[in-house]
Amino acid sequence: MLKVILLLAACAAGLGANAHGAGPCGNGSAAARDGGPICTGSRPAGTSAGAPFSAATPPAGWTRAVASADGALTYYVNVATIRRTGDRVTMWDLLDSRTTIASGRARYRSMSVEREYDCDRGRVRILFISAHSGNLGEGELVGSEDAVRPWISNATQSVGRGLWDVACGQG
Repeated sequence: MLKVILLLAACAAGLGANAHGAGPCGNGSAAARDGGPICTGSRPAGTSAGAPFSAATPPAGWTRAVASADGALTYYVNVATIRRTGDRVTMWDLLDSRTTIASGRARYRSMSVEREYDCDRGRVRILFISAHSGNLGEGELVGSEDAVRPWISNATQSVGRGLWDVACGQG
């Protein structure tokens, strides 16, 4: 399992939330990298202020990709963010948890991740990650990391396989 490292100091210094410019979150409080939204304030574009988020109502543009066996974690993908260059693909996914996840002192319920997939070599790496206190990218930005992680082998029997299938066209 990937260990999530959140750089809280970067957020406190103002480096995490708006380092990449405005994105399609509907309120201007977003970072975007290669078209992938990371909503840091209120609701993403296409959602109403009165409607609570749930696993049944992902933000506009996000499609349910895969869930953990116990249903506690659901991954969504934004297919509009898929970018292919040769055998490599970048894509944004959004992890949503029914319960609060703890990583050190950070507490979050959702995470936006930009990943790069090497479809020929069967590997994946994280390019950008942000964690949010609320579900589906809502709530306070808890932390973010804009650093390319090392390549890891893609597990063939895991939640990650569902994301792989979308990115590499196997689904």
